[in-house]
Amino acid sequence: MGWERQTTLFLLTQIHLFQTVPDNAGSSLNRAKNIGNLGSTEQTFSDFVGTGDTADYYQFTLTAPSQVNLNVGDLSADANLQLLNQSGSFLQGSYNTGTTAESINTILAAGTYYLNVYPNGVINTNYNLKLKATEIIDLAGNTLPTAKNIGTIGTTTQTFTDLVGDVDYYDYYQFNLANTSTISLNLNGLTPPIHTKNSYKLSLTLPINKSHSSCNLYHP
Repeated sequence: MGWERQTTLFLLTQIHLFQTVPDNAGSSLNRAKNIGNLGSTEQTFSDFVGTGDTADYYQFTLTAPSQVNLNVGDLSADANLQLLNQSGSFLQGSYNTGTTAESINTILAAGTYYLNVYPNGVINTNYNLKLKATEIIDLAGNTLPTAKNIGTIGTTTQTFTDLVGDVDYYDYYQFNLANTSTISLNLNGLTPPIHTKNSYKLSLTLPINKSHSSCNLYHP
């Protein structure tokens, strides 16, 4: 009788320990936890991957091109992080060793995306997933009719900062000249993000005279 009570107590203890680690994220793409629209307010999700729960999927949506910051930290063992597109195809991953946090920082177009947090091998670990997105504001037009109007340019240097790449291929600027002039255009500070070709070009609409002209920065 005493042996039966000890066995029952042991089984109840094991069940209780297992239930303290609920699965808050889906274990497959079609069961992914839907975070909804991702914005500038950081969101945090705590969960577990390991024996019996080998993948945690999250789904999020971007309503505009955005700089996305994804981080999986507070690990007690090695886990990995992958970013997938709407169809589940691989976009980018983070595979640090040990308990080093996994992070993905990239620029994404508007759309639906998935994350997969999974253990690296036969391990068990809790984790905290933190994610946010900062919308990229396009300060220059994407076509000649919508070009950003700089106005009349002169001897004072003007500087404009923006982005071109997979989410914004063209930036058009319009300017006027008071007289037929020799002009100087300089493109610098190029820092191509991941998934963007390391190539930018600057074109100029001629002739350069009193009538308005335009310049175009684009990502081929």
